[in-house]
Amino acid sequence: MDSEAVARRFNDAVETVAQYATDDDDIDQLVQFHWELFTGEYKKVRKSRSGPTAIHRRIKESPRHIPLERDPEEVAKWVNNYVDTLSSVSKSYVQANYLDVFNRQTDVSPQVQARVKSLHNINFSNIAPLIIAAIERYDADSSEFGRIATLCEIYSFRVYQVAKRSQRTARREFKEAAHRLYASEFEDGFVEDLFGDAVVDPPYENPAVAVDEVTAYLDNYIGRHCPDNDFVEYLTRSDIIQGSDTRGWPGFCNKGAIRFLLFEYEKHLRQEKNTDTSLKMLPSVMDLDEFTIEHIAPRTPETSVAELENHEENVNRLGNLALLGPKDNPSASNDDYATKYEEIYQDAQMEILGDDLPAPAAGWDVDALDARARDIVAFALDHWSGESAAVVTMAQGSSDVAEEAATDPRTDTAFTIRDDAQRTYAEDVDADPSRVKLVRQGDADMPSSGADGVTELPQCSCGALYTRISDGEDDTEMYECVCGSSLEAPNLAGITRSVLAD
Repeated sequence: MDSEAVARRFNDAVETVAQYATDDDDIDQLVQFHWELFTGEYKKVRKSRSGPTAIHRRIKESPRHIPLERDPEEVAKWVNNYVDTLSSVSKSYVQANYLDVFNRQTDVSPQVQARVKSLHNINFSNIAPLIIAAIERYDADSSEFGRIATLCEIYSFRVYQVAKRSQRTARREFKEAAHRLYASEFEDGFVEDLFGDAVVDPPYENPAVAVDEVTAYLDNYIGRHCPDNDFVEYLTRSDIIQGSDTRGWPGFCNKGAIRFLLFEYEKHLRQEKNTDTSLKMLPSVMDLDEFTIEHIAPRTPETSVAELENHEENVNRLGNLALLGPKDNPSASNDDYATKYEEIYQDAQMEILGDDLPAPAAGWDVDALDARARDIVAFALDHWSGESAAVVTMAQGSSDVAEEAATDPRTDTAFTIRDDAQRTYAEDVDADPSRVKLVRQGDADMPSSGADGVTELPQCSCGALYTRISDGEDDTEMYECVCGSSLEAPNLAGITRSVLAD
């Protein structure tokens, strides 16, 4: 084995990252991530030194590092595999960790580009190993990478950004999925031959199978760690910026994430117009740092006319926030609504300000804010949901309260239905859905019995999928099957990606 050649290859891999790195921590992270992908060993290695040479020494302390007492041919095989895979992973590491490199070297859709940018808003190091593994096995321009990156962003946005779960949440699970995906291309017996024993988490059968396994795995954890009710509850807080209205939840505390949410809502509004021109004129998501978060009713109003009822309780609600583009003039930001509309909103870059807001004569009050908050929360539930869903189909004859829940996800009835459906689905399928959808009988997105991608989960012996829903008052059951039987939980249908995409 040519030790000098091995050293050159190792140094080349390090240099691939070093040209973009700001300090040795990135090199440390490259070697750590590669080791976890390569070996399936996730235990944190003791860090007593710094720099790439010390990292290489620390790896030697690992039980999966090959002892020199083994046959020289086996040592050479181990070393060559280690260095070859490190070289490849270093390139994927650069794409995953540096957005400017990702954008230059890939040709992904604007949707995937936006998801990848959002991933970098918070706690990216937890998710980076899986993103790197997906680039390694599928290439960043592939549809498989797009699916995995999208679900990673949904998880990150819901769990880390909105629900503010601990940074340790799912760290081990992401490492496991990353290794199993990365090792799915290894030949049978490769791991045992190379390391002398099997890994704790066996690889997926092959990359073609792995993509569905990984996405199902992520879907389950989206629903488990931030179910719909948690997501909606946080988005409807009276202060989503700093969380001043509650203990234990600090708000978004991240202007980049708020800007991203509002940018995606802007894109949604333009897509609803179904015109290519409107979408093409949308500023790039990569320029989002140049945008300003606008309070429609100002935080510090100059006149009483500009104030909301219970101003302090409403001014930082989601429905009162919008985006100002870099070309928009914020000079009237503390004025009353009519003045702001005429001087800023009607000619703003962002249609979220012009087309989505009431005319000046109608004014801006708590009712208008509340209606807008409802629409944004409903959009967010759809946009940040995964590839599986538990669907409750509301039968004809349901109460007006239930009908309202179908259009407003913030109502008490909507919360109760989602909670019952989430629990029932988890019991029946042994997995958490990433979304609970409430649809009406006859709606276009109503699941069909016997259709591909639909798992029927009736709670009544008659097998029906529809449920008549009431408000549950006066000691009456909230759920009634269309056959007339009382139910403790609604009839359900589990649907998959293929159905959701139709």
